[in-house]
Amino acid sequence: MKDNVTEQELKAHCIAPRVTAEQLDSKIAEIYFHQFPGTTTIACLLVLENGFTTVGYSACAYAENFSREIGEKLAFNMARDKVWALEGYLLKEHQYRSPIEEVLDEVVEEIAEAGDKVESWWGNLVKQIK
Repeated sequence: MKDNVTEQELKAHCIAPRVTAEQLDSKIAEIYFHQFPGTTTIACLLVLENGFTTVGYSACAYAENFSREIGEKLAFNMARDKVWALEGYLLKEHQYRSPIEEVLDEVVEEIAEAGDKVESWWGNLVKQIK
């Protein structure tokens, strides 16, 4: 059984950060469709806000069943699903990197504090010598 999951179901179930449809759609800057001449094949090119592109396509086995509107929707959904996977990867990468970044921030802070202590110690030493 393959039923579509609604945004409401996801919101009700998910407690951790996730990629939302709204976030995903906000990344899409431009959409281009192309039907290859003499075919039922349609390609959809999505240009994201950072300039990255992804492509989806659709094709119909029988020309009698072809609908450009449906073909564009299918091609768009395929291209959009690819963006969804990329955004999911970025979210997971951020989760993976966050603990490391926190540790690095702490180390940088400790180094700065140590530097302040050395500077203070050095200043006191210079005063004592004078």
